[in-house]
Amino acid sequence: MAKDNQLMAILKDINLAEIPYQVKTAITYLLDSPRFISEHKLWKGYFNNIWVFGVSVLAAYLFTSAVYGNLLELITHNKEKEVIALNAETDIEIASLKELKATVHLDSLEQVYDAQISDLEERKKSRLSSLNQPLFSGFLKFILLLILEIVIYHFSVMTNNILTHKKSSIELSDFVRAEIRMFAVMLRNAVLGWIAWLILKIIFSILQLSFLHDAAYYMITAFYLGFAFLDNYLELFHVKIKTSAIVMRSHIGGALVIGLVASVFLLIPVIGPLFVPIVCSIAATRYGHRYLMEQHPSVALEE
Repeated sequence: MAKDNQLMAILKDINLAEIPYQVKTAITYLLDSPRFISEHKLWKGYFNNIWVFGVSVLAAYLFTSAVYGNLLELITHNKEKEVIALNAETDIEIASLKELKATVHLDSLEQVYDAQISDLEERKKSRLSSLNQPLFSGFLKFILLLILEIVIYHFSVMTNNILTHKKSSIELSDFVRAEIRMFAVMLRNAVLGWIAWLILKIIFSILQLSFLHDAAYYMITAFYLGFAFLDNYLELFHVKIKTSAIVMRSHIGGALVIGLVASVFLLIPVIGPLFVPIVCSIAATRYGHRYLMEQHPSVALEE
């Protein structure tokens, strides 16, 4: 009963009628971000802050290296070829063990051979499973956002200053606090994402629609990426992560669009990791300000 009530509460937070408008607003702000950056000369603070820019360049290099490895595998299939060769060798070992097992008549020896055969079969399955993993995992993108939180927070504050006509400065302690919060958000989202992956795996297997699993999981990880960007806006108003999650359910359309754009364009070598966090953090802050997300009813209940 308690779980049913919790599910109903979650569904109640989702306003399907608002999703198209949220999507439109998010797309508008994403497309308008370059103009916003140019008009307000936001690049000055970015390049002047050497360590913020340095973190961005380092993250771009690391992420591009990881993406390059995945793209190389997509083209060459070297890992797939290696797995096929190793599994072929394992098949020979299994056949040999089965022959040896057939020649003995001691239960204890048969059990030893069975255990060895079972172990080799598991190794084969593990290798094959590694080939079925998503090409670019949501986890990898989560790690990138964690590294780039300094950049994301910087542009969130700068954008909010423009929108509210304030001149809030950023201290080192603010960056540290933002990094700790991003870690908590990423950990929460990674755990929920893994649970969603497992549930989808079971459901699609039962329905014999396994081919839809990766696409559905991609949408979920995209939502959680958008969640991370929009949460930076709510952090400016000291909204708790638990409450932020409730607010985010009311803005699934916005979070999903921002997350999808980040997911796709982060894969562009160097340019993606350098500029996507900037564009998405600016769009997310403008989106949050447009909808006054900090005034969501759930925020008032925090006190």
